[in-house]
Amino acid sequence: MKFGKQTIVVGLIAVFSYAGPLNAGNMQAYFQPPVGGGTLDDINAATAATTVPPAYTTCATPPPTNKVFGVGFTSGLAYNGAGVLYGLNWSGGAAGSPIFLHTFSAGPCATGTNVGAVAVGPVNLESLAFCAIDGLFYSVDWDATPPHQGQLLSIVAATGIGTLIGGHLTFDRRVVGMVCDATGQLWAVTSGFATKGSELLKINRTTGVETPVGSLGLAPNEVESLAAEPGDTTKLFAAGKGLHEINKTTGAAGPKIGAATYAQYWAMAGTATATPVELLEFSVD
Repeated sequence: MKFGKQTIVVGLIAVFSYAGPLNAGNMQAYFQPPVGGGTLDDINAATAATTVPPAYTTCATPPPTNKVFGVGFTSGLAYNGAGVLYGLNWSGGAAGSPIFLHTFSAGPCATGTNVGAVAVGPVNLESLAFCAIDGLFYSVDWDATPPHQGQLLSIVAATGIGTLIGGHLTFDRRVVGMVCDATGQLWAVTSGFATKGSELLKINRTTGVETPVGSLGLAPNEVESLAAEPGDTTKLFAAGKGLHEINKTTGAAGPKIGAATYAQYWAMAGTATATPVELLEFSVD
């Protein structure tokens, strides 16, 4: 269902005006169950506990109030420099479907709106990162057929149109989560596919060349997203079936945080405030 979120820290205290469903101390993540609509959830970086973002608790819909409207399966989440939450809408819900960059409303419901009528272009995008240094979003596509290679692309926020960068990544490196730090360095996690285990990578946003940092040490498809802890760009967290902190020096994933085992989170973004991480979840009826 998913081939596959970037977190930009733009402030440490809530003195800015953010459009996204921010909740201090949490990250936001997208969940897609096998049946039913996707949801946008809060995940606490310290405990891995999940809750409904406060901005969506008053949505006048049957439970859950944080159900996603207006867009299909969402892969990749990232906040832009103004605190607006963006995602990647798989319009057909399957591999090869046209993908659109979209925004999420700040409330009272988790409503997604495509940025424009033109698709990004490349397909099978499973990650989304925003680089404040150049104002562009970034993702990596994926060839579902051999030789199974991905390629970096930039996405213009105003139009949602993508442009491929450089050459292909090494075969079997399926990127499922990505963030951009303050220097413009892209960090990415792979799912683990065929000959390659799950890894932490650094990707040059100008050339598209990847540099392996190290193995996550996790089973394939254990994680499907990556985010930086809100208020602390030195810490990276990956989520999928559980939440793990990632060591930026070795690439190794730490033990699963808390007791929570998730069905599957497909995208995650860190907020601009002190401690939360929010996750997005999605289902197909």
